[in-house]
Amino acid sequence: MDAYQQEEPKKKKKIWLYVLLGIVGAVAGLLIIGGVITLVFSNQQTRTEITFGGDTIPTVYTIVGERKVSGVESGVNRSGGVTTRTTTLSYQAGVISEDDLELYIGTLIEKNDFLITRAFNGSSMQIGKESVDSGKILVVEVNFNALGSTVFTYTKVDGTLTRY
Repeated sequence: MDAYQQEEPKKKKKIWLYVLLGIVGAVAGLLIIGGVITLVFSNQQTRTEITFGGDTIPTVYTIVGERKVSGVESGVNRSGGVTTRTTTLSYQAGVISEDDLELYIGTLIEKNDFLITRAFNGSSMQIGKESVDSGKILVVEVNFNALGSTVFTYTKVDGTLTRY
């Protein structure tokens, strides 16, 4: 065998080694990216409170237990000198039961000083409380459908509440 024939298998082994290392590196990169996406997504799924500056409102997760959130939206609306901050958590059909809803709203009323501002009409209700910021209130609106999705809309808006 001449030197050329001995060197060729070594080159092939090196090429396969580089290919294998490239595949391992790509798989490791995908696993890391997948882990980061899962971490970010799972943090959204287990949101424990809604925060508007110095105000916090416990979520369903904190009071009832883990329920899979299907959508999260947050925004700020400035119109006519009024700033409204809103966060919406959506849950797919069947995730929130009537018992969950009763426990959640009952706890916000009993332990977090919320008042009923619009009574439950079979599909929606609203509760509110004074904000730590003077002249502002926190409002939780619930749209519930036992056969459809449930949506909690958390809002901080200008206003006052009067206890009877």
